[in-house]
Amino acid sequence: MVLAALAVRDWHTTICPSEVARERFGDDFRQHMETVRRAARRLAHRGEVIITQKGNTVDPANFRGPIRIGRGPQYRLAQAPPVTNPGQRRI
Repeated sequence: MVLAALAVRDWHTTICPSEVARERFGDDFRQHMETVRRAARRLAHRGEVIITQKGNTVDPANFRGPIRIGRGPQYRLAQAPPVTNPGQRRI
């Protein structure tokens, strides 16, 4: 869920857990927000994503409140579609 949502975004873009929940669960997304946040925590512990608050990376085991999810240092390049960056070749 989370990795698929990141894969279709520009490389440095972050996502909100509600975007993932809405895409996956539709109108009932609110009741599934914690499911998405737990998935993000697991991925963050593996280094595949980072969890941020106000632009700062937070400890995945110890955060509260609104978060954003971005690609982490272990994000698998094979999961990402080719993205064209201004002034760079397709990657």
